[in-house]
Amino acid sequence: MSRPTSLAAAETGIPFQARAPYIPWLRVHILVPTRSRMLTNLLTDNLASTKALFTELLDFRVEFEADWFISLVGPEGSQLGIMLRTSEFVPEAYQQPAQGVMITLVVDGVDRYYEKANQFGLQIVEAPRDLPYGQRRLLIRDASGALIDVSSPTAPLDPEYS
Repeated sequence: MSRPTSLAAAETGIPFQARAPYIPWLRVHILVPTRSRMLTNLLTDNLASTKALFTELLDFRVEFEADWFISLVGPEGSQLGIMLRTSEFVPEAYQQPAQGVMITLVVDGVDRYYEKANQFGLQIVEAPRDLPYGQRRLLIRDASGALIDVSSPTAPLDPEYS
């Protein structure tokens, strides 16, 4: 007899892990859902503009695209979803412009990204500058309202900031 991974795994396809020993005659398990991945979704009013920022400037590729959602994958495997803010799948109370969101991407040579961002006419919030904690940072405001931080390491961390 094989050990089941959940009482309903076969029906749902959702992975579960049994956190208690399997006792065949008891048939009671403590089931805890396992996470297969975490995905950040950025809500935007302009899918094309947000897609262009990530694909043309930051070398993400489109994994899936619909008229309300785009799934992107970064060169190092990071994932980002872009969702139309007014989509029926976003509760109305959350269809507001982004605030308090900063997406950071660590790259080699931030100044190259600054030149490309200017060529694309992106909204530069802060030109590249050296920060005391060992990074050179470029800030861009995306059409979604999110702040995009493109940074490159420049030096070891200043002990004052450790």
